[in-house]
Parts: sequence; C-alpha cells; structure tokens
Amino acid sequence: MSGERLREAVYGAANVVLARFPPSAPLILAFRRVPEAPHFSRYLDVLRRLGRRPVPLQAVAAWARGTGPLVPGAVALTFDDGYRSQRENAALVLRQARAPATFFAVAGALGGTAFWRPPTAGEEDGAPLMTADDLAALAADGFEIGSQSTSHRYLAYLRPEDRRLEIEEGKARLEAVTGSPVRAFRYPFGSFDREVVRQVEAAGFTAAVAAGSGVVRADDLPLLLPRVEIPGGALGRHRFAGHVRGSATPLKVLARLLPRLT
Repeated sequence: MSGERLREAVYGAANVVLARFPPSAPLILAFRRVPEAPHFSRYLDVLRRLGRRPVPLQAVAAWARGTGPLVPGAVALTFDDGYRSQRENAALVLRQARAPATFFAVAGALGGTAFWRPPTAGEEDGAPLMTADDLAALAADGFEIGSQSTSHRYLAYLRPEDRRLEIEEGKARLEAVTGSPVRAFRYPFGSFDREVVRQVEAAGFTAAVAAGSGVVRADDLPLLLPRVEIPGGALGRHRFAGHVRGSATPLKVLARLLPRLT
C-alpha cells in the first residue's frame, strides 16, 4: 500500500470514530495553494458532512469579542498571499455555494509574484498573484478582502514608523482598490508582538489571524485568532477531513483516538 493510500486509510478509520463527536468550537481554515475547482468543491462537501457551516471571519471575531453569536460548527475560510489561482478555482466554487470567505493580499505586490517566498517554497514559487482588478471583482462578489501588509515584512522587527506604514498604507491601498473598508489582517510570516497588535488595532482592523493552530476559543483575542492550515495540493476526502478536525498528521489522529478508545 502506498504512503498516500495508507494516510487516507488511517484518516478514514479515525474519522469514523470522530464522527461521533459533532463539532462545536468555531474554526478558521487557512488555504494557500488550492486545487482546481472540481476538487475544491469536494472540500465544501466534506465540510457539510462534518457539520461545518461557512461564516464570515468577522463573525468569528465578533464571537471572540463577545459581541455576536455563532451557529454551531461555524468555520471561516481564509486564503493567504492572494494567488490568482485562488480566484480562478476557489472563488468560483464559493460563489456558487454562496459561502463567505476572506482573501488576504499584499498591497504592494498586486499583479506580481510572491517575492517573499523562498525558492524551496514549492510549486507556487513564481506563481502569479491577483491584480487590482481581480481583488475588486472579488469584493464586488461579496468576499472580504484582508490585508497582508504593504510589502510582507517581519513587522515585529521594524521600527515603529516603518511598521505603521506597512500596516496603514497596505490597508489604504486595498481600500482604494476595492472601494470597501478593509478590516481583516494577517501578520506576515506570523511576526507580531504586543506593539504590532496595538498598531493593527489602532489602524482600525477588527479581526486578525495569527500563526497558532487550533479551534477558536471564547478567550481568544479577535486580533490573534488561531487557524488550521490546509496543505496545498489535492487532498483526499479523509485527509482533508482530518485536518478540519484539527489532526495535522495520521499520528495526531491516533493520539486523539487513543484516549477515547481506552
């Protein structure tokens, strides 16, 4: 049995047991590389079968802030870096399903490539990013556009003034492109400290995603929301379901199962 088939078998067995435990805590999924539209559509089918219901990222932030309710099994879908393939594949499926989503973009790199990613980053290295027109079209379709700063720098290591420009200028540029307020932020490289978070809040952002992995809990800060990263490529149904349930590897699936089986 090949490694991929073995992983699918392990995830499949784990999912049978985990299906007895319906989802409750909200979840934020982070996509970067997305498969072609027909395969991405299967991801939405899996979410429905798992009892997950797509909601806006801002709704999750409001829930964490204590100012709004959430439906059981809420899941927010987010997309990093602003690759054009995200619009061509994921956005098409999401629009047809009337599912909300947030697309993060680097304001100073629209229409270019992800220069911040090293050559070892994989097949997305050098892949085209969305243009200003692409982002405007997404916003017109009702999707949220979030900022990933102006030039994707390590914010925690910048001088306060440079940091402010990265945060505020990126927001202003994207608002000019979309004609809508930009209220969601993603920390480039997951780099932040207390001062960075303060400046993000001062700039008017109401939701921001951090590098932590896991479900969102009621005591999480709206500007430090954790996410579950979905690997790129076309994942099998069981493997995708395992990631949605917070199991990043087959070993983690088994680690979650053992306490329940003993």
